[in-house]
Amino acid sequence: MATYDDESGTGRLKSRAIIAACGVLALAAIAVLLGNRSQEEAAAPLPTTIAVTAATAVTTAIPEPTVATTTAVPVALPCPAADGNGPQVRVFQAAPAVSCLEADKRYRAKIRTDMGTIWVLLDTANAPQTVNNFVYLARYNFYNGLPFHRVVGNFIIQTGSPTPDGEGGPGYALPSAESSTQAFKPGTVVMADRGNGSQFFIVSGTDAAALNPADFAPLGTVTQGLDVVKKIDSLATASGTSSELVTVRSLEIVADQGSAPTTN
Repeated sequence: MATYDDESGTGRLKSRAIIAACGVLALAAIAVLLGNRSQEEAAAPLPTTIAVTAATAVTTAIPEPTVATTTAVPVALPCPAADGNGPQVRVFQAAPAVSCLEADKRYRAKIRTDMGTIWVLLDTANAPQTVNNFVYLARYNFYNGLPFHRVVGNFIIQTGSPTPDGEGGPGYALPSAESSTQAFKPGTVVMADRGNGSQFFIVSGTDAAALNPADFAPLGTVTQGLDVVKKIDSLATASGTSSELVTVRSLEIVADQGSAPTTN
């Protein structure tokens, strides 16, 4: 029995020794595994941090639609009917572009007023552009119905403004650079202002002799009806207007052959 016990004890010791050895081996294996894993982790590349930049929002403006613009070019009307039977025109875009006069004709203006008729021989020799402009407007019946808005005693009577304030015109300036050369006397007819293409005055008295002829574009001379001019002049007020409304009932252009004016 003692031998059995010894053997049993020895067996137990051997078993414990084996278990211990197995434990050591297991620990060694774990250590090896852990070591290998550490080496793998050490050898593995570190994660790379990628910088991400947020995209900047770009606003693209929608282009405005292109609108085609055109500048209206002032257009002159053609020469009016010689008999004056065309429509009445009071607003023009431009001065006459061509001459409406015939070279072999002499031109006169027959101005019928509330006080009587005035005949004016137009100065085509010295002022062809000025006369052409006047004939152009007259044949478009521009002057018909306009008042003598300015009447200054012993000085001038003036008409040709389509507006009541006396500042109106046809819509363009007188294109001519023509100037008078003779001193003004009763019966002289000139354009009132180079900046206005329609207004004209008839000298009605001696006070107009003080005016500088070079400042005005010549138009013509009264050949008949100076007494009518004097009648209108007699209506002058201190304010430079007429005490009665006197209008141009009609302004007719007469083209004559030859040099002698008619008297009708």
